[in-house]
Amino acid sequence: AHGQNVLRAKGIIDVAGQDRRLVLQAVHMLLEGDYIGPWPPGPRQSRLVLIGRHLDAHALSHAFHACIA
Repeated sequence: AHGQNVLRAKGIIDVAGQDRRLVLQAVHMLLEGDYIGPWPPGPRQSRLVLIGRHLDAHALSHAFHACIA
């Protein structure tokens, strides 16, 4: 819905039931992702960085947290 305002996005995501890390990259409306090596030992933590304009940080944070399994 807001892809035109996302200049760049990059992240590593912990997907439920998956032992590998999901790496995401995006530029505007183009999104690419792929699984890479296993998570290192210890707690897993998803991270996502968005660079954009006119983005609602609160709404984005809420939407991201709604995806937690």
